Amino acid sequence: MFTSDNQQTALDALSAQWKECKREEKEANVKRLAVEKEFAEILDIPEDGILKVAGMKIHTGYTRKWDQEKLLKLQAEIRAEFFPFESTLKENRAVAKHVEKEFPDLWALIADALTLTPSKASFSILPPPKD
Repeated sequence: MFTSDNQQTALDALSAQWKECKREEKEANVKRLAVEKEFAEILDIPEDGILKVAGMKIHTGYTRKWDQEKLLKLQAEIRAEFFPFESTLKENRAVAKHVEKEFPDLWALIADALTLTPSKASFSILPPPKD
């Protein structure tokens, strides 16, 4: 990509600012985690629930992950009104790319069910070039 000297100077300045913000963010994150640890040492925080104290709201809980194969087997044995799960189809992007490239007519049928929403740009630091 071609950039003018002015653009390069601006890009270098923005890059330096972004890196400094990222460093400050990491530093602030370490401090925040230390404060959260002190809260935990002082308070009787429930394993699953909400605690409101000192103008703070502390929410705890569990991440729930279900064995999909076991649930699919169980689904056949349990009446639908008592089965507390819904199925969701998840795209296998590698297969989708293959179908899109190799079978465009099939992809046209499938793509009708697709909605694309732009994602937020993600930034990261590149390692310095090796000499």
